[in-house]
Amino acid sequence: ELYAKWGNNWGIALSTFHLGILERQENADASYSYFEQSLAMFRQFEDLFFISRVSNNFGYLYLQQRNFENAQDLFEQSLSIDTGLQFWYGIADALHALGNLYFQQGNQEAADCYYQESRAIQHEHALSI
Repeated sequence: ELYAKWGNNWGIALSTFHLGILERQENADASYSYFEQSLAMFRQFEDLFFISRVSNNFGYLYLQQRNFENAQDLFEQSLSIDTGLQFWYGIADALHALGNLYFQQGNQEAADCYYQESRAIQHEHALSI
């Protein structure tokens, strides 16, 4: 409310994104709406970092719902953006998420490849996912 009063649309986008994260476990419909709204706003601002963060979290929401196609699209979008930004944490997180996706689909071989790639980046850049 304060962000709207001050005309801070980027703050509104960030707050909306955080509401999506908070609602992800309890209320998938609300989370979906918040992620959709914040993604549209961050695209309007051309903020690649937050487009990637929202996409990754949105992917996890779809993964929880076993909507593998949408989850994969969003994880791959996040991976692509983070690779361009050289944001190693995001790259490792997206690879790990893709591993989770393949694991849930019963493809252990593909899951292991993604997990290994994620672990290698985590090790190289002293990260923890």
